[in-house]
Amino acid sequence: GVRKAMGASASHVVFVVNHEFLVILGISTLIATPLCYVGLSTFVGFLPEVVIPPDTVSSIILSNIVVFLVAAVSLSMQTNKLVKVNPADVLRYE
Repeated sequence: GVRKAMGASASHVVFVVNHEFLVILGISTLIATPLCYVGLSTFVGFLPEVVIPPDTVSSIILSNIVVFLVAAVSLSMQTNKLVKVNPADVLRYE
């Protein structure tokens, strides 16, 4: 609200709000994906009758894409509310 009251454009407000969250989501994905793959490989290694399919990497990439899409949809809904809010109303409560 303060940024909008000071004259920031809607695209700048959306970028500022989403940038930090998407960076954190990307870093957590880069850390979690290899750990999950190693954990899955280790766990399945103890079970001789279970074989890891060769397309496991593609399913991990697909799941990461789905996570980013869900995050993008939820962020876009929240930023849509943020862009539509009247800056005077926000400043009144702060």
